[in-house]
Amino acid sequence: GVGLCMATPADFHRLPTYFRIGLTMYEADEPLKRVPEWKHYCESADMLVVPSAYCKRIFEPFYHKPIEICPLPISPMYQNPILRKPKDTFTFITYGTLSGRKSPIETADCFKAAFPADKYPDVRLILKTRGSVLGFEGYAHRPMEDDRITVVNETWMPERLLSALYEADCGLFLTRGEGYGMPPREMMATGLPVIFAANTGLEELANKRYNWPISTKREEQSPLGGNWRIPDWDEATHAMKQVYEHREAAYAKAFSGAEWLIKELGQQAIGQRLKKIILDLPRRRPRRSFASVEKPTSDNISKHQRFYDLITSAVPPRGTIVDVGVGSGLAYEALTRRGYHVI
Repeated sequence: GVGLCMATPADFHRLPTYFRIGLTMYEADEPLKRVPEWKHYCESADMLVVPSAYCKRIFEPFYHKPIEICPLPISPMYQNPILRKPKDTFTFITYGTLSGRKSPIETADCFKAAFPADKYPDVRLILKTRGSVLGFEGYAHRPMEDDRITVVNETWMPERLLSALYEADCGLFLTRGEGYGMPPREMMATGLPVIFAANTGLEELANKRYNWPISTKREEQSPLGGNWRIPDWDEATHAMKQVYEHREAAYAKAFSGAEWLIKELGQQAIGQRLKKIILDLPRRRPRRSFASVEKPTSDNISKHQRFYDLITSAVPPRGTIVDVGVGSGLAYEALTRRGYHVI
């Protein structure tokens, strides 16, 4: 049987299955600098699945069992791209918990450098954050000094975010470091042109045919361990002007990018990749004990005989059963005994 836990490593040991897969990530080069206990916690997993080649590189120095790469899926809600049309205004947007790592103040500075207020009254910037986080010093880091810049400090439901992405003309994500980086992928999936820092977990997304990756200018020490990558702000400023000045070409490029992204990194594609990782594992009988209230003994299994007979009537033995939930391991043990491959 196989169990998969998507969490930080401290929770991997909770899986009651024979084979444990930990799905995790980190946003900086040296996780053990900040969370040294992860070396111990990771040992309770038989395999790690991480969403990027960058994450594989940073876990390999201290985790010596198999590490597979499987990107995270994008919600189907965002996988409905539209071909945008030019309008009287042009709106840039960036979102997330906009800590200093995600460079919101520098993003605003690039915006103001690209579009002086007296010459570009039609251009807007939305900084969507939450928890009063904006830069390294919090929400009151310094005034934006530009009424074209809107800071949104509230929780949006996914539908509200999707609406904002459809209304926007270009997405920005000038981060210093990511384990994966979901916002630029969500932006792309809607057909939005996206300018992003092509570093760490976002390296594999960079494709100049479909998006606008920004190179790293230098590195600096990260409080999370190792180094952060500082985007080339001049390059980002230039890219913002290019998308604005050639918006129809940018919209067409972004729409093609959405089709590419959904094919390669959409829900169906990622589901198949993760399924293959799981089904390619060796099938063995369980040998781990289960922390349980109802022990998986022969007597207790026999009490639920009718339930297992019902499963057998629907799915022949040697088939695959997905056992969802945290419990005694009773169903896992009973179905494994009947010859099923239990995940």
